[in-house]
Amino acid sequence: ADVVLANHSFTASPVKKSIIKAKKFYYVQAYEPEYFYHKNFKDFILKTISRKSYQLGLNIIVNASMYQDYKEIKTH
Repeated sequence: ADVVLANHSFTASPVKKSIIKAKKFYYVQAYEPEYFYHKNFKDFILKTISRKSYQLGLNIIVNASMYQDYKEIKTH
């Protein structure tokens, strides 16, 4: 493969850790940590995983200009 594309925060880490010699991208469609708003332990863990997915070092592609510099999302 020439390109590997993660399209969800829970698929970003496996893509980052894969040993394939392809360009690795993360397509961000929304700020996913906002989906976990309940004040329970499960949502806290899922929100943390989602937030950290933006800092894995993948090439981030966003579908809206508002996400280019939005909270943990930083891309050009």
